[in-house]
Amino acid sequence: MRRWWWVALLFLPSDLSGQGVARYLVGVKDSSAPVLRAMAGIQYGSGVINSAQTANYPETLVLVGRMSQLRDSLYLPSDTIRFAVTGPWKRWLVWAEYDAMVRIVPDSAEDVGQPSGVNTWGVEAVGAPAAWAMGATGEGVIVTSLDSGIDPTHPGYVVAGGYNAVTRTPTGWEDNIPGCNGHGTHVGGTMADRTGKGVAKGSRLFGVKVFEPIPCGSYTSAQIAGINWAVANGSRCVNISISGGESYSVNQAVIAARQAGTLVFRANGNSNTTPPQGTAQELQTASVNGSLSRSGFSNYGPQPQTDLAAPGEGVESTMPGGGYGTKSGTSMAAPHAAGSCALLLSAHPELTADSAAILLTRSAQPLGAQPNDYTGWGLVRPDRAIAMARGGVWVAGPTTDTRTGYQEVCYPMVATKAYTVGVTAGVQWRRDGDRVCLTLGPDTPRSIQVTVTAEPAVPVGPVVAIAPQTRYQTMSGWEATAQAGHESPGFLAWQGAVMDSAVAAGVNRLRVEVISGAENTTDAYALYRAGTITNTQYKAVRYAWTNDNADPTVINPAGFHFSKLDSQMVNVVIPLRDRLAARGEALYLSLNYVSFGASTAQADPNEYAELILATFQHLQARYGFVPDAVEMILEPDNNTIWTGTAIGRALAAAGPRLAAAGFRPDFIAPSTMSMAQAVPYLDAIVAVPGALPYLKEVSYHRYAGVSDAALAGIATRAQALGLRTAMLEHIGSGVDALLADVTTGRASAWQQYTLAFPTTDDGAQYFPIVSGQVTTGSRTKLLAPIFRAVKRGAVRVGSSSPDFVTAAFLNPNGRVVVVVRTRGPGSFTLTGLPAGSYQATFTAESGTMVTTPVSGVVTVPGAGVVVVQ
Repeated sequence: MRRWWWVALLFLPSDLSGQGVARYLVGVKDSSAPVLRAMAGIQYGSGVINSAQTANYPETLVLVGRMSQLRDSLYLPSDTIRFAVTGPWKRWLVWAEYDAMVRIVPDSAEDVGQPSGVNTWGVEAVGAPAAWAMGATGEGVIVTSLDSGIDPTHPGYVVAGGYNAVTRTPTGWEDNIPGCNGHGTHVGGTMADRTGKGVAKGSRLFGVKVFEPIPCGSYTSAQIAGINWAVANGSRCVNISISGGESYSVNQAVIAARQAGTLVFRANGNSNTTPPQGTAQELQTASVNGSLSRSGFSNYGPQPQTDLAAPGEGVESTMPGGGYGTKSGTSMAAPHAAGSCALLLSAHPELTADSAAILLTRSAQPLGAQPNDYTGWGLVRPDRAIAMARGGVWVAGPTTDTRTGYQEVCYPMVATKAYTVGVTAGVQWRRDGDRVCLTLGPDTPRSIQVTVTAEPAVPVGPVVAIAPQTRYQTMSGWEATAQAGHESPGFLAWQGAVMDSAVAAGVNRLRVEVISGAENTTDAYALYRAGTITNTQYKAVRYAWTNDNADPTVINPAGFHFSKLDSQMVNVVIPLRDRLAARGEALYLSLNYVSFGASTAQADPNEYAELILATFQHLQARYGFVPDAVEMILEPDNNTIWTGTAIGRALAAAGPRLAAAGFRPDFIAPSTMSMAQAVPYLDAIVAVPGALPYLKEVSYHRYAGVSDAALAGIATRAQALGLRTAMLEHIGSGVDALLADVTTGRASAWQQYTLAFPTTDDGAQYFPIVSGQVTTGSRTKLLAPIFRAVKRGAVRVGSSSPDFVTAAFLNPNGRVVVVVRTRGPGSFTLTGLPAGSYQATFTAESGTMVTTPVSGVVTVPGAGVVVVQ
């Protein structure tokens, strides 16, 4: 078998003054290196090759001599990049080209002001978490940063080894060239960092230094030596974020790498010009920003064609010294693609390099026409590539083609499972590696068809990956405040319809309110309902507190009036409780203390405990059951009395007081109006001795301080304390807030606001009463499908998709429920579902519902919510 060798020839004049240095790469026939070594000392005219240096790596030989005379001896013209050898050396040499000095892709910027430890947008955008959920982390695959070297001691990644391609030695590959600014370490971490900033977090990393000890300059011959070393040592994904250009020798090295099972990725360049900087066989990668639009600096165009796009702006990754920093450029985009290669090959190590290239490009998320000069086939998406490979067989190319005359037509394909090929009658076919080839004769029809099928079906559209083995919070219910317009005339006409609608919608948790004015010698609510005082007069005194007596340990029943609470119980709580019981479901009832008035003496811990105990005893005596929970105080940040410490003291007093009387409810706090205040209040509560053992649920509202960081902070702090979280009020919230609360905030319970009310649809009630008729609120239309499907006691499980907001749950009956928020028409593929039959119910924002069977692919007609169960 013929083997080509690439040899670096360094020609220097005997008199170094007045001439620059030139280098050539020479293609050598067969194994002619001994012949080249013999060149040392051979004289051509007045020119002499002064010395020959053989490096450790066998493909490279450096010869030193007079540049111009040796060039003349090789019969090389001086005005081209690549030369054909026609002189005496034609017997051994077939071509030569400049050994160009190239640099790191220019203009890649080092950003400032980016917070360390929180920036993983690139990893998330390419769908790496979804691939991880599918079991592909890059484990078993070695990735290579062919660059300025890497920091061999950085804790963020696992180092597999390194090589200095400049000196051709296994030492000196540390990333320590000042002008490179940690470029190679940053690139390496984007591929292999294990803390969430690397795409292939389970892979191991080679650091290959190709730069001279001058600021970020690399000869093409060093890159070839680096590629060859990486391939020889088992790396399957090599990244080169270095300026390139058309190079026959590099392209031959990349072809050889592909034949050995290795893909090489190169950054497009940052000059906003054409063409991309690289060769045809490298996978050229453009940069996109957070909006998935091409970065303004990213090179584009054909010859070579842009293959893929990946995140390249504000990318945070490893830096020398053990830290992290952010950079921008196509240098940062290419390692996202190389890391994606590692994820795909860790899931399917049997794939050839050509098959992996087909899968990575054809499964990309389209960013315009496919392919185009600016973003190629689109955003690299390893999760989609893995799903496509799991589908078994895929043909890259048209399934219908037209040919004339006698010839053979081949289509690229990937096959990982048994497959069948169907073709037009009379046409012969064969499998040729990664191709399906058709033999066409004179009688072949002008139009031929090729179909390749396998089971399961090829994924369609984006992928939603489910990981039932990953467990999060246990759901405790979908809540409403026990207000159904029961104080309004005509309530009895709509009461039944409201309760039926609530049960049908999945509401299974209610909040009843006991107000501070319940402890008073006057029953102001009864006077208002009797018409003795007006509603305005009642509102002025409803929170007014008058102590039943001076001793908080002795309850004087005459000092408590629960007529307002009883109205909620009789008209809302018990009807809903009975309907749920008839369906075999239980109501979760929470008692919420409310005090927005000036008189809030229940801030005295013992007085607070007395009121709550009196309320429980009243409910037990009158209705035969008590609430499951006590929500300590509604929106304490609406006043200056109920601090976190005050709540903690009240909790430490009420918990033991109720327990001594035989009542052991869950206590819920702090229910702050501001989401951002929930953790500070919580910290003050649990700092009070005796409070934490009784607290079960950390609650918050969404009226202020709303952010993903605040949500994540609540979830993290609650989890550290062993507590649930719950979002328990926000007028106007809908499905998007719910999904954020359930996933980022790990909320186990959620409430919009009241059950029903005779008013317009303003988001303050699940069921507005319009002209005496019960209607479904616009937000409820998308909430109800989730409420209905996810039962109390369900456990949220893993789900991920960069294309959609999703949540998945394991119901008490063992069935998985998947929720997907859609923004428009299209299809997506579900992976990871346990075996079984499923159906998808799509609910449009208008409330229209469509239910279809699911065989892995779900098609939706527009924006709304899909529930698969």
